[in-house]
Formats: sequence, structure tokens, C-alpha cells
Amino acid sequence: TTPLEPFEEHVRQRFASWLEQKRAAEITFTADQFAWLEKMRDYVSASGSVDREHLEADNVLGPIYKAFGEKLWPLMDELNLTLAA
Repeated sequence: TTPLEPFEEHVRQRFASWLEQKRAAEITFTADQFAWLEKMRDYVSASGSVDREHLEADNVLGPIYKAFGEKLWPLMDELNLTLAA
């Protein structure tokens, strides 16, 4: 049998793979956006997902929306599906 890996490690590995796929597709992120991506990754690690309520509760919805604009919502959906899978 294969030992279970800690969920946080699973999320970090999936995040690294996701970033590689984005780089391969020549999709880049600013330093500010990357910092927010890491924050969203950490939300997924801690609670299994990231959503608008998480961002509002931490008073970061405005700044993160400013960084990503309308791309934020599909990006959050993609991260939830990819990282928690």
C-alpha cells in the first residue's frame, strides 16, 4: 500500500505542477499576483478550498481583485479543482 501524504504537501505539489503548466503555456504572473496565488494555495491547504468568503473574512478581497480583475473568479475555480483533487 502507498502511504498517505499530508494534504498540505499534496496541495504544494499540485500547485508546483499547475505553475509549470502555466509557464509551459507562456502564462505569466506578476510578483504581486504570485504572492496572492500562494495565499490562495494556503487557503486550500488549510480548509480544502478558497472562496470569496475566505477573502472577505481576511479583508483581502479588494487587493486580490485589483491584482487579477475579472480573471480572479475562474482562477479561483481552477485552483480549487486542481489543488484539492
